[in-house]
Amino acid sequence: MRGSISLVVNTNVLFSFFGKSTRTRELIFLLSGNLISPEFSIEELKKHRDVVVRKAKIENEDFEKLISILRKHVVFVEDSFYAEFIPLALENLSRSG
Repeated sequence: MRGSISLVVNTNVLFSFFGKSTRTRELIFLLSGNLISPEFSIEELKKHRDVVVRKAKIENEDFEKLISILRKHVVFVEDSFYAEFIPLALENLSRSG
């Protein structure tokens, strides 16, 4: 039996979900439930809604529909979910750089 793996996706990856017929959208559907992203990613997408709509060549109504679809396939977590690990991550980054 294969173990389950979760991948963290950032706002840039989620941004590419909005393009029509993108590989990112296919992968998000394929990996549904195994993707995690910070909740603030949704806020960032909404903050830059005009840019997303223009670059993805979609309508405003489509933006809201796609946000809803995205929420069904990606687990969005509050920062309290990972906040305790930030110091360790920063420490590891400083060692590798």
